[in-house]
Amino acid sequence: MSAAAASSALEAALTPLNSNDATRVASFLDRLSALSAREWLAIGREAESHVAHQESFETASAIVEAIIADRKLEVTAWYVRDVVETIAYLASRFPGWQRDDSEYFTAAQVAAERAVLALLVVSSLPRAEFDVLFAPVAAYVRPAEFCPNL
Repeated sequence: MSAAAASSALEAALTPLNSNDATRVASFLDRLSALSAREWLAIGREAESHVAHQESFETASAIVEAIIADRKLEVTAWYVRDVVETIAYLASRFPGWQRDDSEYFTAAQVAAERAVLALLVVSSLPRAEFDVLFAPVAAYVRPAEFCPNL
């Protein structure tokens, strides 16, 4: 798929969102695609350091999923998860790949998926849950870039 086709597909997937939410999500995905492999690994390490907060992540994720269902955004959510997976895969293809890197890339991908889904429904999501889901990526993808009122 060409970059233009991918951009058109993303635009179509974000159609159910209001223009501000669609812009936020698209900008977040653009920022993710600009991250280096080193930054992805750092996000993965940060996500792994939050393991003690797993219950908070699960609760916040359940709230996000409920909002997604309520707003009938399941297809949009599926698409943005797929985009994050693709971006993470492309970032993981670098020379010097080490066995331990796989675990961190997986953790980073999960963290990025949680963050983008939080952005998808940020207008309906309590701030505390947004903060929990965005924490692992916040150092590399600052929430204020996408949500100035946060």
